[in-house]
Amino acid sequence: MTEFVKRHKKLISVVTFLFLLFFGGIYTIKHNLPKTVEILTGAFLGPKFKSSDIIFEKNKIIVKDFILQDKDEVIIKSPEVDILYTKESLKNLRIKEIIVNGGEANITRRKNGDVNVVAAFTGGSDDKPEKEEKKEKKYEPGISVPIDKITGKDITTIYRDYSYRLPIEKIAYNTNGFMTFSKTEGIDLNFRGTNKKEVFDFSFNNSKEPYSMTIKLANIGVTTELAQYGYDGDEISYNGGTLNMDLTIATSGLLGWLNFDGVDLRYKDLDDTIKNVSGEGKFNKEGIFIDATGLVFGKDEKFSLSYKNEELNIDFALENI
Repeated sequence: MTEFVKRHKKLISVVTFLFLLFFGGIYTIKHNLPKTVEILTGAFLGPKFKSSDIIFEKNKIIVKDFILQDKDEVIIKSPEVDILYTKESLKNLRIKEIIVNGGEANITRRKNGDVNVVAAFTGGSDDKPEKEEKKEKKYEPGISVPIDKITGKDITTIYRDYSYRLPIEKIAYNTNGFMTFSKTEGIDLNFRGTNKKEVFDFSFNNSKEPYSMTIKLANIGVTTELAQYGYDGDEISYNGGTLNMDLTIATSGLLGWLNFDGVDLRYKDLDDTIKNVSGEGKFNKEGIFIDATGLVFGKDEKFSLSYKNEELNIDFALENI
């Protein structure tokens, strides 16, 4: 019996939820259902769904004071969430869509590289190296979460990345996006938000490989913490200026580009701040390569930076000193 539950826990969760939905009775609906759903989803799906009230309408369930929580971490908190279903989705034992109307979302990349909202449904990584026989298996991205889509509307998003030396944190407002679950294509996630002139676009997809996260940034204020996406080391610090970036961090490696302008850069082996730095960089399987110009000792000079095989190289083409 225990093995059956383990193999079919998501299916059991949906069947039980639908049973309570249609046959629970007035008392259960009014008094017990929010807590019952919380217990069941935590036991069978992984993350917990909390609420203060559940209201039933045709083809829709309205959930008040919704919280999606994985262990002690609150991932989504919203004053109102709509759960949509159809005859077809019920026949397939699936929820058609969950719409999150406002509130807050915490998207976190953990030290081991897991994204919290993805790990909540997949169980995350155990950080153990794969055996050779597992590597030879054909990759299958499908996931059995019984939800077609989660949609977010006008959410305040706090993005954190703990996988680097210094924690990275950014806040985006008016965030809109989605997260889909497929039995064949796996997980697809994309959210886009703004903070004044800054634009943030975050996506995750595991249809072709187990891990592929893309971060797109536009008009972002440069900080030493954020610049770790280009180089994660204490030899260089940054201040001021703007950054644009399109970077994919995947199982297969890094791929993308960045450009920046008006940055002040401090290199610990150079007794001066390199001011008003502008340039561009490329990420590929060979490493990270950046070409830039800036004011070195008050003169306009060119320099390049490369980061390959965990080794930093900076070359100055000093001509006007």
